Amino acid sequence: MNRMNNHHPFRVRPVRLTTILLTTAMAHPTMGEVDVPSVFSDHMVLQRDLPLPIWGTAEPGESISVIFGNQSRSTKAGSNGAWRIEFDPMHASSKGRTLTIRGSNEIQIDDVLVGEVWICGGQSNMEWTINGSTDPARERADANRPTLRLIKAPHVTSNEEAENIDASWTICTPESVGGFTAVGFTFGRDLQDALDVPVGLLSINWGGTRIEPWISSRSLLAAELSSDRMRKMKSAIDTHHGMSEAERFDLAQLRRNEHARSVAGYIDRQLSADPGVPGGWMLPRTDVSAWPTVDLPRLWKGMDKSLATFDGAVWYRKQIEIPADWSGRNLLMELGPIDDSDIVWFNGARIASSIEAWPQPRSYRVPAALVKEGSATIAVMVIDSGGAGGWGGRAADMKLGVMDRKAANPASISLAGAWNWKKGAAHAGGRPSPAPGDLREPGLQPADYAALYNGMIAPFAPYGVRGAIWYQGESNAGEPRRYESFMPMLISDWQKTFERSEFPFGIVQLAAFKNERDDRPAEGDWALLRAAQSKTAREMPDVGIVITTDIGDARDIHPRNKREVGRRLGLWAMAEAYGQPIPGHESPTMETIEKVAGPGGVKGFRINFTGVGEGLRTTDGKAPNGFAINGPDGEFRWAEARIEDGSSILVWSAEVRDPADVCFAWQNNPTRANVVNSAGLPLDPFKSNH
Repeated sequence: MNRMNNHHPFRVRPVRLTTILLTTAMAHPTMGEVDVPSVFSDHMVLQRDLPLPIWGTAEPGESISVIFGNQSRSTKAGSNGAWRIEFDPMHASSKGRTLTIRGSNEIQIDDVLVGEVWICGGQSNMEWTINGSTDPARERADANRPTLRLIKAPHVTSNEEAENIDASWTICTPESVGGFTAVGFTFGRDLQDALDVPVGLLSINWGGTRIEPWISSRSLLAAELSSDRMRKMKSAIDTHHGMSEAERFDLAQLRRNEHARSVAGYIDRQLSADPGVPGGWMLPRTDVSAWPTVDLPRLWKGMDKSLATFDGAVWYRKQIEIPADWSGRNLLMELGPIDDSDIVWFNGARIASSIEAWPQPRSYRVPAALVKEGSATIAVMVIDSGGAGGWGGRAADMKLGVMDRKAANPASISLAGAWNWKKGAAHAGGRPSPAPGDLREPGLQPADYAALYNGMIAPFAPYGVRGAIWYQGESNAGEPRRYESFMPMLISDWQKTFERSEFPFGIVQLAAFKNERDDRPAEGDWALLRAAQSKTAREMPDVGIVITTDIGDARDIHPRNKREVGRRLGLWAMAEAYGQPIPGHESPTMETIEKVAGPGGVKGFRINFTGVGEGLRTTDGKAPNGFAINGPDGEFRWAEARIEDGSSILVWSAEVRDPADVCFAWQNNPTRANVVNSAGLPLDPFKSNH
């Protein structure tokens, strides 16, 4: 993308998370220059046959013109600097063209195509890449597709709707496809082959996430199920934003002090039992020349064999030189994380302690009255109440420096390296309660309501899209009733967000997982979550369900056969979103159940199905399996079954003379289930409730 003047893309306070949570304040809009979000960048794909919004920021009142193809639109930035135009619907085009945005500066976005755009949302099974899936070489062999593009959202949270995100479009090549969402790639490839148009994928997903963080605050506040929790969170966010840095520091200190008071007896108990106190091991005059040395940071198991399983205290001593420039000034002592508790002395004066605070880095103030030029002694009593024990972190985490902002020479000295040490007493009594964690800004954890919507969905809205595919639910498997409400809430929410009157949405039902339980024909857990997903598909317009109970993995929550998942999503989309006649494009679904007489007069059920294509069959050519019936006692027993006329199945059990309910594949891992339609798509699990 050619930007004629240098500038910084506008953003609103997102927070990037990598392997650990890192809070990074990103820049606010730089007014005076025209700017657009990163979704408008080189190689992007615009949605065909729908109105196309383009938006950004500029100096308030600035005139903006946007040109693409044979269309040109003009507008002025509002009082807040925001502007937006809307192009008329366009036909698909595989020809890369330039989109030009002009104001006080000019932005040229090159190689812009027009085709079909889909969101690929969810957790790890949607994020799972080609490289991690079955036979990546096979996918690379079919990946020379310059008109298939993807933009991957990084993992970002925010407690308010972000305007931008650090992402860029990638052209599909054999070299780049390994990092694509495997489900999304197969889905997009199949659409492209069938429609012969460019395809753009918005890969917006995060492994291990729940559904609630992907829904906007407006929807969560409006729903009785979530309004109370959302209001409390917004109140906490507003309170945090209204506090000064000093007030936040004081609040964090107050929490630490309250914890210290609650566990004061713990420190006294450890000190009273330890020989280091009567021995004066913290005093500068005490001779420690006979103590062994160790290079810190290091855990106890790497120091000495006697400490490998030791729970108790180890004392550390280090002699340092205080520069003349530091005399009479407050110092900041940083020691890195310590496992589990510690007490610190400076020149024999106790200055701080932390209790059960692993893995928090230690930061302590050394009062100015104690700081004098020349030799100084630091003593640290480390107390481990269970586990590894010792000093974690990096050498760079350990340092001593001047606390005030006035320049100092030197600014800091390292505390890493050689320390003397000596083993103290064994741990006395039980473990104390953990210390409070760092004071974090509310609403920024990946599980917080609306946090992922704010950080990862809002920056793309209202980009033109056809619809979305969704693979998520594993993290909500224990709460099927709540999921039953949140799933339609999310779909309606995204429909509003992307300004679509019709919004095709394909749900991937949870795959088979966990150990096979042939002794339990009817389980809860994942079966109930699947039912919540299927109910959403039945009751909402433009929503489809892809059944994957036949391609799971009992030992792995991430089944590797993503190609088949994407293929089934493609079948649904081609039939439902694009109106192509595809017999058997959806899994057969239970329509009606009636109680009838089975073989030998045994009562049973006739179950009628839709979505059978050219007729039901079994994968192994044997009788239908995976059905179970219960009686008045409520206990389900495996049942016999036979296909009646291609669209109905008769189910009965000689062990259940007075049947009440029937179920199919109602297990976490329904290995018996063998019923499919003519296209080979598995029957949707169900359970009657008479």
